[in-house]
Amino acid sequence: MGTRSSTYASESRRADRRRFWSKVDKSGGRKACWPWLAGRNRAGYGRFRLPTSIVFAHRWALEEKLKRPIHKGLHSLHKCDNPPCCNPTHLHEGTQAENNREMALRGRARGAVGESNAKTSLTNEDIVKIRALAASGVGQREIARRYQLQSSTAHYIIHRKTWKHV
Repeated sequence: MGTRSSTYASESRRADRRRFWSKVDKSGGRKACWPWLAGRNRAGYGRFRLPTSIVFAHRWALEEKLKRPIHKGLHSLHKCDNPPCCNPTHLHEGTQAENNREMALRGRARGAVGESNAKTSLTNEDIVKIRALAASGVGQREIARRYQLQSSTAHYIIHRKTWKHV
């Protein structure tokens, strides 16, 4: 049985390597993010199909850089905070705790509020305007329509159940 390092030099690995990099856009240059162009999961992370498994593309890219498997219990973390990125210079090994800390510093952690929540399209200024509209008598449904929100979302904003900090 060969060593793990020899696995990275095998003919099948070279074929997988060619196929892998054909699915990555490196056109931005060495320092840019290299997005995965094939299938992604709901969170935007690339999925690469191997003969016996499906792996995260960024994890495979980091293992290629390291020329070894990622150590047990560690993960492939993005320095760029861009889930589809496969640029090995943007990736590093780290623990889940390190990943959580980095996500919090970048405002992507669960529980990120207001504008620091990456999933919102609203700004603090929008929230002030929404509440002012409601105070002036504009209905919740009309506010939701104007801001392309669910009516319940407008309700929670108006009644300070969400965006409490504004």
